Amino acid sequence: MTSWILESGPAGSVVLRNPDGKSLSVSARVETSAGWESGPWIAGAGGWVQRLPSGILRLESESDASGAELRLSWYHTGSAERFLRFEWRLSARGEEAGRLWIPGPWWPSTYVRPGALAEELPSRTFWGHNAPDAGWGLAVFGEAGRFHSIRPAFLADSSLRFGLEWDGGIMTFKWSDDRARVSAIGDLISSTPLLVALDPDLDTAIRRAQTSVVAEGTPAWPAEAVILEAYPAFYPGGISGLTDRLDEYRDIGFNTIYLMPHWLGGYMPIDFRQMDPAAGSADDLRRLMTEARRRGMRVLFDLVIHGLSPESDWVQDCPDLFAREADGSLMRHPTWKSVSTDWGSPAYRREMADLAAWHAQEFGFFGYRVDAAGFKGPNWDPANLRPAGEMGTLSPMVVEEMRRAMQEVEPEAIMLNEIFGPGFFPHVDASHDNQTEAVPFFLEELAAGRVRGGDYAEHLRMLKLLLPAGHVRVFYGRNHDASWFYRFGGYTPQFMALEAVHAWVGVPEVFGGDPNHGPSPDDRPGVWETYRRIFAARPGSVAGDWEVLDLADAHPDLIGVRRDSVVIVNAGHGEVDIDWPVRLTEVHRLDALEAPDAERLRLPPGGILTGRLS
Repeated sequence: MTSWILESGPAGSVVLRNPDGKSLSVSARVETSAGWESGPWIAGAGGWVQRLPSGILRLESESDASGAELRLSWYHTGSAERFLRFEWRLSARGEEAGRLWIPGPWWPSTYVRPGALAEELPSRTFWGHNAPDAGWGLAVFGEAGRFHSIRPAFLADSSLRFGLEWDGGIMTFKWSDDRARVSAIGDLISSTPLLVALDPDLDTAIRRAQTSVVAEGTPAWPAEAVILEAYPAFYPGGISGLTDRLDEYRDIGFNTIYLMPHWLGGYMPIDFRQMDPAAGSADDLRRLMTEARRRGMRVLFDLVIHGLSPESDWVQDCPDLFAREADGSLMRHPTWKSVSTDWGSPAYRREMADLAAWHAQEFGFFGYRVDAAGFKGPNWDPANLRPAGEMGTLSPMVVEEMRRAMQEVEPEAIMLNEIFGPGFFPHVDASHDNQTEAVPFFLEELAAGRVRGGDYAEHLRMLKLLLPAGHVRVFYGRNHDASWFYRFGGYTPQFMALEAVHAWVGVPEVFGGDPNHGPSPDDRPGVWETYRRIFAARPGSVAGDWEVLDLADAHPDLIGVRRDSVVIVNAGHGEVDIDWPVRLTEVHRLDALEAPDAERLRLPPGGILTGRLS
């Protein structure tokens, strides 16, 4: 069979041609401390070469009939002292690309409707989620019987951003591959390989990117969790006010409390072991833990590892815990502006492991929800002898060492990670799905008529293809960040319909509310009642298999998920009145009290129906 081949293209470019003759244009450049450098490709022994002021960039490939593996290497010959990154660009003409799928999470600025045509992306350009910490870096494009997939083959310290451009009829996929090193003349630095494959069906193309494994030793209870996210500052009386509402929350169906920061400094930590007076005292926290256990509830603490406040004693007393710029000054986190902790520092990881063991011993908690552990920049400290990029890519190791330390005290303790990429799966017990803004944004697009409910169903179906069997996924429609960094459109029928779907797909998480950014569930008693019905009807555990039902022919706004029972929702804004091809038994409406007709589905906007297929 014919293999993929690299051949000369126009104006010194290189083309990757697949066995059926279709081609992708391949370009690459490097960034050093001297800036970006690129040039024309020249055919050389064993690959294609660019001669740059700082060194030599080489492109090589291994291939067979099913796919090709592309690799870049940079040989340092110039005067640059720091190597920053490779950038890949693979381009195809829109008419050859066909339809496009970007499986995984999205931001409002990076959403691509599943199966969108290139023409639907006028003048679109974006950089999306990092991989493997927050996504897969996977692009699939093609048409019936011919689907290309392009994905990175992650290395131990990989950190890539995936991007997309559509300009002048050309679709370009981009990967920015951070390989930060302090380099010397004669050094050889290799890129993360890119894997390009051709498959006969979409599912196979997506499934190629599922290479992760789940963490060992995860207890059974996370698959049975129903999580309430609660911020002590939003309750009169702080933690005591939350404790006083435990009976109410348990009656709704919650069995797990994710407690937002209670320590001094909150999301800009000053001292993890000192209570924020606005939240309450240490005795108030112990009472919450005791009362929760008495009701069969578990409590998770929030955890911030991206950095600390400049006011923290750690900044002055423990300088080896933090990253530095090339001039020796303390580095600030690129997003949160905290003093950036060095995840590559063994001393930092020991401190955090000690903290995890202390929290388990002192308060008897059941683990952490880990905030903002996404990869960050390199540590250019001149005294740092480790690879500079380790500082920003070893957050999974921080989490892993904390997990081991707390499980020595409380074997049932878990790590729930806010970041949702495959790089964390072997190190955490559960992870969130959806970027903070994803559901509010999708509902806005739905109301504007730019997407249909079935597009969200396809997102969930693709996600399932990417997840390793047994990984616990936590789903929410709104968390605290939705209002802080985007906007929340309220508990509309369509929002509650998606929340019902989330409760079947994975572990549901519900935000208790923010009095400063309403509305909150307390503002409308009917909201809590709908959640109560959803939680009572959903499967008791999400440990088993599930599937997204194919309801596209029935109606484009229907979403259906089957476990041992079925949930079907109308995510649209019009009534759905269709004949259901398979008889449902034990049918219930969760959005209304009237009994539905099992022979005929008639769902209002946001309607939620459960039953069993027979």
